[in-house]
Amino acid sequence: MPHEYEMIPTGSYPCLNLFLVRLQSRCPHLHRELELGLILEGRLTLRHAGQGYRLEKDEFYLVNSMKPHEFTSVGEGTLVLAVQISPRFLEPFIPDASMHCFQVKPPLEPFFPKGSEKARELREAVLDLAVHYLSAGGEDAMTCFYLLSRLLLLLDRNLPRQVLTQNDYEMMRRQTDRMVSILDEIDRHFQQKLLLEDIARQYGLTMPYVSHLFKNILGISFQEYLKEKRFEHALELLNTTSKTILDIAIESGFSDLRYMTKAFREKYGCTPKEYRRQHPSLLQSTRSSAENRQELLHPEESLPIVRELLGTVPDLEE
Repeated sequence: MPHEYEMIPTGSYPCLNLFLVRLQSRCPHLHRELELGLILEGRLTLRHAGQGYRLEKDEFYLVNSMKPHEFTSVGEGTLVLAVQISPRFLEPFIPDASMHCFQVKPPLEPFFPKGSEKARELREAVLDLAVHYLSAGGEDAMTCFYLLSRLLLLLDRNLPRQVLTQNDYEMMRRQTDRMVSILDEIDRHFQQKLLLEDIARQYGLTMPYVSHLFKNILGISFQEYLKEKRFEHALELLNTTSKTILDIAIESGFSDLRYMTKAFREKYGCTPKEYRRQHPSLLQSTRSSAENRQELLHPEESLPIVRELLGTVPDLEE
């Protein structure tokens, strides 16, 4: 879906997405998959449940299914290896797998301390899975199945887990499904005039309910989310095109150049013109997402990186 990572097809693994992505920022989003990430280069701030967490190179993060989160790179971009796992993978073994979640904050440092044997084992499991996933082309499903099972078992043995009640799960699922639909609608139309009233009417909901949904799930208001989407689009156009500041404001959905300028001052303490002058060549990739400032690496680019990293994992005997 548009607000999730746009996947580059790498084979027929319906319960697994794995990719390398160079992030500058990623606005609040959620998806039905558990996400495990490894920071390969740079530093990253991950916001989750109203808290910000700083992640350094070689650190892991974990976000449970249907939990909103957002990313901001600290610097010129952060390279992340992301593994997204659908609860459906475990359903043959755990019928209520969708109601299971890990009871942890996103940074896994407390459970897999950097430099520890546990962290080495987790890093090896993730990289081994990545090499087979990226190179198999759908022809080595059994090996990927085994390696994914090994990875999940490693997480399960080291992280506390809880089981949601049926009522709590159903309520969260309904709210998430509704939020996903609304975010898709905003992704399609944020460049146009878009009001909370329009969204509520389209989905047969009241304005207070939709407003509460944004605050309850994403932790921000509808207007804040819409402004963030428009700001990120404007930021990308500034970095990758020679369009005028006024044209960028109009194309990004800002009704007035003053509103875009205010957004830039709030974020970076400068005007759009000053920002463009200070950052003449940030993220100039034709494959980067205008909405999310992320560059997805193709499997052919990703595989050599992952293979090299796997070769640097210390042996058990060391």
